[in-house]
Amino acid sequence: MVALLSRLSPVGVQVVLSEASEEPLSVARIPQDLLNRGEHLSFASSGGTVNRESAFRIAASLRNIASQYGFPSESDTQQRGAFDRDASIALAQMEELLSGEALRDDVWACLTTVMAPDVVAWRFPSPSPERFHGGVRNAFQRLWVRGVTLDRGEGNERRWELLGCLKEDAMVQIFERPAIAANAPLARAIAEAWLLVKGRFSKGLRELIFRTAIKMIRLRNEIVDLSALEEDGLQCEVLRVFGNAEEWVEKEL
Repeated sequence: MVALLSRLSPVGVQVVLSEASEEPLSVARIPQDLLNRGEHLSFASSGGTVNRESAFRIAASLRNIASQYGFPSESDTQQRGAFDRDASIALAQMEELLSGEALRDDVWACLTTVMAPDVVAWRFPSPSPERFHGGVRNAFQRLWVRGVTLDRGEGNERRWELLGCLKEDAMVQIFERPAIAANAPLARAIAEAWLLVKGRFSKGLRELIFRTAIKMIRLRNEIVDLSALEEDGLQCEVLRVFGNAEEWVEKEL
């Protein structure tokens, strides 16, 4: 039976953030009576069984992962990147998130705003409201999407390698571009291609080449439906684009 997770409306996010705005966000600061108020917090009316504990278990798991990288003390870029990788892996495999509940923005809004706001504030010092509202920039939702999209599948010895080969800027370029993020095979093909070719680029040019390639892929996708290509054909197309991006960048410098 599908576990129905708690949901928090956009207005509810605003209420919680406004009530917690004067002090650092922590679980203790979040008004716990919100959990008993029906005007902002809710569950789906059908499709499974209400499970009030699942969200707490997910939050506890995320807090445990963060503690391995310095939480609740201040963290550096390397620690935050390691948290993102491990949290993506964990979220992608959680049984509670294998259903359509994980596709709901308001589920993620509840997880970030009510269940683990302290982890959000640790991961993003002085976080903006969009890290709590559901969507592509939600602190945890973004990690779940990365995990399920870049998963090479059970049985693969290097199942999660792609999560480690992309820097944050590259992740943003892929997963905050709707035309790419909505096409999982394309997103994986980009990550796989980058893993193959990034070693031949100097570190100083990698970000520029990647950004240029993404622009080219988006434009190419407007002309040719890349989702219609078979896996091998898609991989070849993306590799070709990275080559073109390298040539363009070298010409412009």
